[in-house]
Amino acid sequence: MKTLKIAALLSLLMLVLLAGCEGVPDQEPFDISGRITYPDGQGIENVKINIGQGEKTVETDEEGNWEATVSGGNVLVVPICEEYSFYPAYRKVQEDSTDLTFSGAEMLVDFWQHITFNAKKVEAFQDLRVRKALFKAIDREAIVMEISNHFDFEFEIAHAPYSPRMDLLRVKDAVDIGGYDYDPERAKALLEEAGYGEEGDQLTVPFYTTKGDMAREMIQESVSEMWEEIGVEVVISNKTAQEIFDPGFLYGLEWEGVMMFAWGSRPEGTPIALWHSERIPQEGDDYWEDGYNKQNVAGWENPEADALMDKMTDEDSYSLEERQEFMAEFIEIWVEEIPAIPLYFTIEFEGY
Repeated sequence: MKTLKIAALLSLLMLVLLAGCEGVPDQEPFDISGRITYPDGQGIENVKINIGQGEKTVETDEEGNWEATVSGGNVLVVPICEEYSFYPAYRKVQEDSTDLTFSGAEMLVDFWQHITFNAKKVEAFQDLRVRKALFKAIDREAIVMEISNHFDFEFEIAHAPYSPRMDLLRVKDAVDIGGYDYDPERAKALLEEAGYGEEGDQLTVPFYTTKGDMAREMIQESVSEMWEEIGVEVVISNKTAQEIFDPGFLYGLEWEGVMMFAWGSRPEGTPIALWHSERIPQEGDDYWEDGYNKQNVAGWENPEADALMDKMTDEDSYSLEERQEFMAEFIEIWVEEIPAIPLYFTIEFEGY
C-alpha cells in the first residue's frame, strides 16, 4: 500500500513538472493602441484608459490616440472620463492590436432591444421554466452577428436589461453577467417539465413587433424558427409602430403574447421605471397620462428587487459605490427570473 502511495505521488509530481515545462505557456507581453473620437471623427484628448485589472492607466493625446504594452493574457480595455460616455463601453484583447477604437459623446441614449413576456395576461409566462426555455432556445450570438453583418455595424449583445455604460452598473459586473447559453435540448426539457411538448399541450406564442422594421423582422424570423425547433407554435402578430406604441395597446397590455421592441435609457438612469412592481400598469389607469410612469409591462413582481431599486435611487442615504452594489444584486435577481429576453444594444449620440 505504501509503495502505491509513493508511486502515485511521484506520478503527480512528474505531471506538475511537465505541465510547468510544456502545458502552461508563458504569457508574452503585447502592444495595443487605438483612438477615441467624437462621432464626427475628431479626437478626444485626456481620456484615461484603464487596462487590465488595474494593471496600468494611459491617457489619450490631443489627437485622441493612445498606446500601451501589457503583460499578457486576456486584457480588458476601458475608457473612463466623467464628462463622456463611450461606445463600446469596453473591449477585450489578448494579442497585438492597433485598432482599439472608441466613440465618445457627452450625451447618449442606449436602446435596449429585447423580447418582453406579458406574464400579467398570459398564464404560461408566469412559469419560470417556460421563460427559461424560450430564452435558452435562442442563439443570440448568431442573431447579433447576422444583423451586424447585414447592417455593417457592430451591435452589442445584451446579457441584462442595462448596458455597461450605465453609471450604476460597474464594468466588471457587466462583463461577468453570464445570461443564458444557447441550449435547445435543455429548452425542450424545460418545456416538457412545464407540461408542454411531446407529452403535453403545444405552447402557442403570439409574437408582436413593429411592422416594417427590417432589423426586428429579421430577428423575429430567426427567433421564430428557433422556437419552432423546440415545438413552439409562433403566431406572427405585427402591427405598425403607431399601433404598437399606442398607450392603450402597450400599457393596457392588449398584446397577449411576447413583444419585441426597445426601451431607451441614459447612463444616469435607474431600473425603477421598468421593473418596480409599483410601475405595473393597472386596469383603470389613464394610459395617456400615466403610461410613461407605468412601464413595467412585463408585470414582473419581486419584493427583494423592489427594495434594492428603492435603495439604489436614494442618493442621500447611500454612496455611489453602495448603490452600484445594489444594482449588481438587482441584476442577479433579474437574470435569474428573466421577465424579458435581452437581445442587443443600439446607441444614439446626441448633439453631433
